[in-house]
Amino acid sequence: MSDAELSARLLDAMASAAAQDARTALVSLTLEVLDQGELARVDATVVRRTRTLVFMSADAQTSDGKKLAAASAVYKVLV
Repeated sequence: MSDAELSARLLDAMASAAAQDARTALVSLTLEVLDQGELARVDATVVRRTRTLVFMSADAQTSDGKKLAAASAVYKVLV
């Protein structure tokens, strides 16, 4: 899997989790590609949600648990 595909999977997972209750727009994204391998799992979590912002984190792992990439993002809640 290319770095671009890996990045897209992480971003999609965070965007889906951030937009559960409201429409959101990406403000900031930080991505760290740590290793190469076959992606098996992407976990995205809401770190903090305020009235106007959603702070997210995500990890991409292989089937044996090796971390391939980590990402964090901030989304603005659209009214």
